[in-house]
Amino acid sequence: MDAPEKLSTIAPQGNRPTSRFTGSVGTAVLVPGYEVPVYITWAMRNRSAAVRIPLYKPDNELATRMEIRFPNPACNPYLTFSVMLSAGLYGLEKKAVPPDPVTIDLYDLTTDEVEELGIGSLPRDLAEAIDVAANSEFLKEALGAGVHEKLIENKQAEMDKFRLHVSEFDLRST
Repeated sequence: MDAPEKLSTIAPQGNRPTSRFTGSVGTAVLVPGYEVPVYITWAMRNRSAAVRIPLYKPDNELATRMEIRFPNPACNPYLTFSVMLSAGLYGLEKKAVPPDPVTIDLYDLTTDEVEELGIGSLPRDLAEAIDVAANSEFLKEALGAGVHEKLIENKQAEMDKFRLHVSEFDLRST
């Protein structure tokens, strides 16, 4: 599997299943054009990308940093960093070559235009993220089979509880 495929595989798997709260983007639908990047790409200047490596001044390569922008702020940092480090190690071991950086603002494009560029997107909600994570051999290996199994069980129970909840909004809307 090459670098673009691996990023498109890892990003959805490590994003929402490691989130701690259902209401913290975990069950909300991701919408392009807001603060949370939804497209699985990388860029130097572009904030619509999931991974950003900002430009640095010449002869100051040590100032280079990487912004991983897709984890939910309410994520479990231990699980999330385990997955991100495993992804990085995978890339180093396989000598993965990243695709070219994205230079256009993806939020200015239509869904069809993004698809034509071959750019994937993160799961839209927790249910989709659970499905992706449950079927992920990479995530199972990165976290260990036992942790992976419990993570999926816990997130599924959380999603079921959320689906059964009748909110004030629901009551007022009827």
